[in-house]
Amino acid sequence: MIIDGFIKGDNPDVICHALKFCKDDPGQPKCRIYPTHSSDSLTQRAEELRLQHPFINSYSNDPKICEIPGIKEICKIIENVFNNHDPMVDLDHDRFGTGTTLRGTSWRGKDCDDASSAVHPGARVVNSDSVIDHNCNGIVGMDSTTGKPWEDLFCNGTQRLGVAVLGDSISAHFHIPEEWLDASLFSTAAFEHLEFILENELDWPHMSATTGHVNVSWPNIIGK
Repeated sequence: MIIDGFIKGDNPDVICHALKFCKDDPGQPKCRIYPTHSSDSLTQRAEELRLQHPFINSYSNDPKICEIPGIKEICKIIENVFNNHDPMVDLDHDRFGTGTTLRGTSWRGKDCDDASSAVHPGARVVNSDSVIDHNCNGIVGMDSTTGKPWEDLFCNGTQRLGVAVLGDSISAHFHIPEEWLDASLFSTAAFEHLEFILENELDWPHMSATTGHVNVSWPNIIGK
């Protein structure tokens, strides 16, 4: 419907009204970007476009953008990342991934085998990890001299420690860099990591005392 509308010269106002994502409510300003259509002509053209696409029209009877094929998958990704706090890419569905941002490795460590749900940071050690590094701590294999697994030699007598927190952004060191707010400090370097920071929701989990595990040495806004 969108492509057909543009081909026929319709502007976004007509298309959005045809999809029922936009509507004119009584007593409210008209939902418009382009003041080129009267209300009657826009309504008529939107209805004509809608009737030409009965399959799409069936979705717009109760207009929910996240129910439209294609957009539905995008909405699911957003839901997983920002509401469920799951990694955007997690092939084995163990809640650990290999990407850095979008609830990835900055938050909970890197999955060293995203094809096996039994392998991820904090997983239970199996057979002293003599063959597979199940907990992704980098310790795997046997000491050929003693015949003992490295996991036993380095980690026996220790216990796993976890942290429970209330307040997602507080625990992940939420802040906005001063360089983004003071025009006198604007520079290319100040915005070098803009995408990374936004994908982490303006949180800095890789730097916080609670979730941090990476030695970050950014030269520009690390100290703010």
